[in-house]
Amino acid sequence: MTISSAHPAAAPRRIVFLDVDSTVLRPRTNSVEVFLAWMGGRAPEEKEPRSRESRVSVLMPLAEKRGYMYCRPRVLTAIRRLPAELDIQWLTSWMVSPDHLRQLQADLRIAEDRVRIAEIPDGVEPSRFGFRDDYRAADHWKAKTVVHALRSDPHAVALWIDDEVGQRIHALLPADVQPRLHFLRPTPWVGMLSEADLAKVHLWAKGELKELRVDRTSHY
Repeated sequence: MTISSAHPAAAPRRIVFLDVDSTVLRPRTNSVEVFLAWMGGRAPEEKEPRSRESRVSVLMPLAEKRGYMYCRPRVLTAIRRLPAELDIQWLTSWMVSPDHLRQLQADLRIAEDRVRIAEIPDGVEPSRFGFRDDYRAADHWKAKTVVHALRSDPHAVALWIDDEVGQRIHALLPADVQPRLHFLRPTPWVGMLSEADLAKVHLWAKGELKELRVDRTSHY
């Protein structure tokens, strides 16, 4: 009798790319209100905290003074409790000010070694600008970072959590990375991740949810 010495295939490395604004934190106002306030020569009208939300003091990128945004404490707890083997990486415009991003992580009481700043490819720089044009989506610095990570590890799978990323951006990325890239776009009227979203992320991280591609674009 021949006994096979083959070992089962190792589980793929799982990466989560995590945004901040309108994902982990909800701004106290939005860009449309800021523009209207500027046009009208008045101060922007600020949103009030909703149920399950708390204010958190933050030092915004490139800012000199602290302000505040809104968070969901239970969501932050759920992020801290994600499986230890999950590679969570910040992929956010806050990366223009790495020191401010590290301070934000401390303010949110997320351990320094739990979430790391994503490695940006050589020649690519982070910016405050979002995805503006479809034909340039694959050239956006965030997209290049995700593609670089997946091409660097052909066995890895990734979940991109960002308020701008859904089916449209996924479809515009190179075909070789699309099958291994999942995405989760927070519900717009919630303005950030919910507890239910994190429950899905946990299942995906454990390999119990084979596909996680959630796009709420139609609700805008």
